Amino acid sequence: QNSGKSHTLNSIVESCMLTCPPVTQGTNMVTLVCSYDRTQVNYCESIGLGLVGAAGVVASPCVVLVSPHNYRQRQQFFSSFPNVQVHPLLFPFEDLDASYLRMLMGLDSGKVPLYEGVLMALLRRVQRSGRRPTWTDFLTLIANAGFTPAQMQPLQQRVDMLAGLVMESDINKESTAHNATSCISLLSSLQPGSLVICDLTDPLLGPEDANAIFSVVSQLFVGSHATYDKLLVLDEAHKYLQVEGPLSKTLLTTVRQMRHCGCRVVLSTQSPSDIPREFLELCSLAVMHNASLLLSLSHCGVGECLVFDPHASSRLGSEVGGAVGNCIKARIRPRLTMDAGSSIRTATTLDRDTPGEGKERERERET
Repeated sequence: QNSGKSHTLNSIVESCMLTCPPVTQGTNMVTLVCSYDRTQVNYCESIGLGLVGAAGVVASPCVVLVSPHNYRQRQQFFSSFPNVQVHPLLFPFEDLDASYLRMLMGLDSGKVPLYEGVLMALLRRVQRSGRRPTWTDFLTLIANAGFTPAQMQPLQQRVDMLAGLVMESDINKESTAHNATSCISLLSSLQPGSLVICDLTDPLLGPEDANAIFSVVSQLFVGSHATYDKLLVLDEAHKYLQVEGPLSKTLLTTVRQMRHCGCRVVLSTQSPSDIPREFLELCSLAVMHNASLLLSLSHCGVGECLVFDPHASSRLGSEVGGAVGNCIKARIRPRLTMDAGSSIRTATTLDRDTPGEGKERERERET
């Protein structure tokens, strides 16, 4: 907590998205950031990538896709942020195959009731037909499937869950009728060099629901047929990532096939034990923060770090200053865009400082 992991994460994203020689040589990657919280006042710190910082670097356009049930609140919340467009996260029904429908309806549980078994059989028939029905046709298939009234009640709850995320559903048509520009799909928002934040901040949305939605979003993003490179970012993953959840399976598949789909994955968490062990074994770079208990890091100052590479001594030799054995001492650079996660200091702390100390603290904060 408060160790600077979001600063490191967004510095990596800057290096992928922005062109600011000699600091970065961006490749106009399109970046998708997944973020979840239940507290309305919180927001994803990656939104600072869309705001101009002290370096004056031209920021990337930012699109924030939010929970449809919390759209008006989040739209008002982000209204003071420049260069940010807020839209509800809605899926065109034609983009959803049978596996996506299963996840969004919560049909991946262990014990399957009878009505879920009938619904799964219906999805198999739809998949076997080789065509995707419209949303209206799908509702008609369910109505004509022969469910009993006792089965229809829990089934309707599943359908309502899905309807809240489908663009063509009546509830979403009604909510977006007054503003047609507020309704865009995930795939249509992906442009070279753009930043898309999937912000599922919603007090009524549970971690399991966010896990399933992020799994569908990630698969659509990674599987999009595009000529540009893609960067998938999972911020504060400990809030929604589960070892047995669908998102874990999606991540492992994506990491194994990164070079085939032109995608890279960056994940930040303050609870590594909640991440599948296989994911940690596959990662090519791990950055550990606030490791002050390790004696080898106890002499590092603020903003300094040790880069460990088992081949550093043979690869770098004496060309790099600060190389000791297999470790290289380095410093973390300042952000190029706005640091939306900078700490807010209380006035009482500054009041206790002498005038000289207060100015010195202010200079440190600006640095």
